Amino acid sequence: MKVSRALLISGVCAGLVAILGCASDEVGSSDNFPQDPPIPPLASIIPLALGNQWTFHSYLFDTEGGAYDSVSELKLSVPFALGLQSDSTAVLINWYNYDAYYIDYYYAYAWGGQTRNYLLSFRETDSPVRGVYMAGWYDQVDTVLYPSPILWLEYPADPGATWQVTIDSVTTTMTLVATDTVLYFPNRLAGTASPVTFLPCYLYRQERGDTASYYFYNREYGPSGYQRYAGGELIRSYILTGFVGE
Repeated sequence: MKVSRALLISGVCAGLVAILGCASDEVGSSDNFPQDPPIPPLASIIPLALGNQWTFHSYLFDTEGGAYDSVSELKLSVPFALGLQSDSTAVLINWYNYDAYYIDYYYAYAWGGQTRNYLLSFRETDSPVRGVYMAGWYDQVDTVLYPSPILWLEYPADPGATWQVTIDSVTTTMTLVATDTVLYFPNRLAGTASPVTFLPCYLYRQERGDTASYYFYNREYGPSGYQRYAGGELIRSYILTGFVGE
């Protein structure tokens, strides 16, 4: 039996800190979704399962904080997964090998239009720090595993936790700001009981120099919102408009 869940937010107004405008989106499912082939989904702060799909509305801002451009179909998906056979060897999971034994599973985390993406894994008990790890990266030509997976999002954790993330010789500071931040979505669906959808989130901050990015992650749907600041000015934001997945 295949089980899936779906989130559809219609006419969403992105008001993370400022009112960002409104967007409408729709996400469907397919016969090959989710978990096809059926390998273990990883129930972390980012739900990692084959076929998971997110849709966002993205905004760019001018120097006065006004939205001047938007991309209505910013897509995120988990298109494939690798099974780790040894410290340095991983194979693509398919119908012929999905039931073999693997040390770990690495899930592709693919942003639409981005040529280079990362492989993610959730470690709950086998690592000193629980959370989402970056295990490597891939593009159209290469797939590279890091010597050791790098902690990206500590989870579960307490507010105030901080750690360093170094990717490609660039180091940023991550901070778990809060575990109960709430995103408010004006709900315009006919027949709904409440005019507003409340989405509680973990809020992470990533800092380097005068640039700070804020990531909002819901325990059920994963990535739900994002804000990027440069020199204290909001320059980009995106908001979840749809999710289909496991």
